[in-house]
Amino acid sequence: MESTNTLFVVFGATGDLMKKKLFPSFYNLYTKNSNISVLGVGRQELDDVTFKEMNNELLCSFDDLGFKDKVFYQNVQYSEQESYVHLKEKIDMLKKEQKDLQVIFYLAMPPHLFDPIMQNLKFHGLDSIEIYNTKIVFEKPFGVDLESAKELNRTILKSFKETQVYRIDHYLGKEAIQNFLTLRFANSFFEPLWNNNYIDNIQITGFETIGVEGRGGYYDTSGALKDMLQNHLLQMLSLIAMEPPATLGAKHIRDEKVKVFEAIHHLEKDMKGHIAYGQYGAGNIDGKEVLSYRDEEGIPEDSITETYVALRVFIDNWRWKGVPFYLRTGKRMQKKGTTVVVEFKKLPQLLYNSNDEVDTNKLIIHIQPDASISMEFNVKTPGTNTNVDPVIAEFDHKEFFGLDTPEAYEVLFNEIVKGDQSLFARLDGVEEAWRIVDSIIKCKDLRENIEVYPSGSLGPKGAEKLLEEDGRKWHNL
Repeated sequence: MESTNTLFVVFGATGDLMKKKLFPSFYNLYTKNSNISVLGVGRQELDDVTFKEMNNELLCSFDDLGFKDKVFYQNVQYSEQESYVHLKEKIDMLKKEQKDLQVIFYLAMPPHLFDPIMQNLKFHGLDSIEIYNTKIVFEKPFGVDLESAKELNRTILKSFKETQVYRIDHYLGKEAIQNFLTLRFANSFFEPLWNNNYIDNIQITGFETIGVEGRGGYYDTSGALKDMLQNHLLQMLSLIAMEPPATLGAKHIRDEKVKVFEAIHHLEKDMKGHIAYGQYGAGNIDGKEVLSYRDEEGIPEDSITETYVALRVFIDNWRWKGVPFYLRTGKRMQKKGTTVVVEFKKLPQLLYNSNDEVDTNKLIIHIQPDASISMEFNVKTPGTNTNVDPVIAEFDHKEFFGLDTPEAYEVLFNEIVKGDQSLFARLDGVEEAWRIVDSIIKCKDLRENIEVYPSGSLGPKGAEKLLEEDGRKWHNL
């Protein structure tokens, strides 16, 4: 952990994200580096004491290591220029108390507030690298389509340099996802096989058992395609498919990720037959009856917004030509989990199990809820026969390394403190991901007769057909 004196200035500090994710991550960083302090910013008329009282139960749940003394608050009306005079005074006061303080602005805010906040920070000189060593962090979504993403990037660059910008996707802070590159580039028996000569297909799955959870108004304008596939799943795809970077530096890693997005087939030309949509109906989750999507609060009764999407894409480059990548994500599924399955090609000649087909070899990367990596391969069954059965060799992250693994936000905050942008999206990467999703959205007619699947199931039948047409099947969690 870096020992740089760091002040995190969190806009939206009275929201749920602060309590559920940010505060615990700041505290964990503080236990490893006592040079961390937090300045909450919000519209509510609070002071340091009342802000701490509002979060007293949470703050008292932490070990008493003096973290409370490093928590502060400043009221700011986001669009009022005068309001930032007091914010600057507060930051300058804290800067006097801590030598060589770097200031990290964290915008846990709706995107429409980014512009007034950034303009006011710049107007008051709080964007200065020389004075404050300023960095700025943005929570997703980064736009709602390609044009809005481009406009957002243009807006950001009016106030800050790209080297100061960190677009956060908490998935990239997960230990299992960081292991993608290690798995490939630190093991000589994987990389030679990582191409269309040996790999038959790759499946990326992100399933949730929850529904819209009171976010109906937002979710119905987004859907699974924008909410999960555009960021989380495509980010995983880019790490799995990228070429070896020249170094592990941010520029080289992000260069290779963008090349993957650029090589993804232009889907709007022949989208039909490559995608399946679904929307959850009523059903049963963990023994509890749950509502259908259209019966959720804030959802129109005739909504055709997808809560499930499965997609087949191809990467048109030398390494991956002809290898299908199958991506799927859904809500109210039978089981929660995020996995990547690399399925290797069938053997050219069958020597065993003359009456049955030998299972293909698979590399299975479990990202959540529990991180693990397993290899599925075939062994001979005991006896005088020539039968084989699949077995699994597994590395369990928790079992091997113990429970003290940093949470995703803590990992990402540490990278921001260090100034390493490797785990954060660059503006061209964001725009390329939206280019892919925009091309899908253009085929609106494919959603008009959306398939309803029961909550607690494996999803719509159309997703199964997507692979059946290719002579394949999903690897279920």
